[in-house]
Amino acid sequence: AIRFLCEKFAPEQVCTLEALEGQNKAELDYNNEAQNLLEIGTNMAKHGFQPKECLVPKPFGELSTKRMLVMELLPGPKLIDGMRAFYAAYAKKQGTTLKRMETVARKKFEEEGIPDKYDGPSAAQIASYQRIMKLRDGLVNTFVIGGYNVLVAPVVRLFAKNHNNSKDNTSTTTSTTSKGNADGKIEYLRTTIPPNTPRIVDSLMRIHGYQLLVDGLFNADPHGGNFLLLPDGRIGLIDYGATKRLSTNERISACVMFVALQRKDKDKLWQMATMAGYKSK
Repeated sequence: AIRFLCEKFAPEQVCTLEALEGQNKAELDYNNEAQNLLEIGTNMAKHGFQPKECLVPKPFGELSTKRMLVMELLPGPKLIDGMRAFYAAYAKKQGTTLKRMETVARKKFEEEGIPDKYDGPSAAQIASYQRIMKLRDGLVNTFVIGGYNVLVAPVVRLFAKNHNNSKDNTSTTTSTTSKGNADGKIEYLRTTIPPNTPRIVDSLMRIHGYQLLVDGLFNADPHGGNFLLLPDGRIGLIDYGATKRLSTNERISACVMFVALQRKDKDKLWQMATMAGYKSK
């Protein structure tokens, strides 16, 4: 019915409809997605992105079918959910909420515009901070808290037990430290490490640049749910059911178009649109 209506009243949209039909058919074939995962993973490893900056889950072909895809599990929330969870906790420590922080930031952007250049801590600075916090936690947990829990906590527990027994043999009193557990041990230090936002953005830009302009094979539906924030800060790339392939000429044309857009070269853009067969009303 939709095709009939297009052919009758909007024949120029038939090609778009056919492209959508072909894309939906390919996306519902999980054997196709498994092959895409293998090819994308190979490309990412070839360019040095995997495993240093990102991971693409490996499909298990012997367990997968056209209707079912079995692949490697990548731990971690969706990228946007992981980022929001951290900043929600940060906002709470500041005595506010994430929603209020977003409202203030949105109002600032509306009044001042989006900054031309990011002027916050660099990716290297945040990475250094992350390493320092992990090192500090490790040293404190090993030599301070670990030493206390092994050498002092048993003595404290024994003293508390003897004290309670002498005070009242018929009742049991649980003794805890101010920051510890019922066994007298202190909880280990676990500092919340901030995500390296500049590095994540930089990685995503370079990854998609290589996929689009070098390999010609990229995710045709790169929304926030298709990226995972892994525990070590790397990015998980998932959901390659909807992909697109560009020929060498198409990639060159895309490069020329991007340059023309950056230079605001209207004549070049008009020339490219005309050569591609686009028509304006």
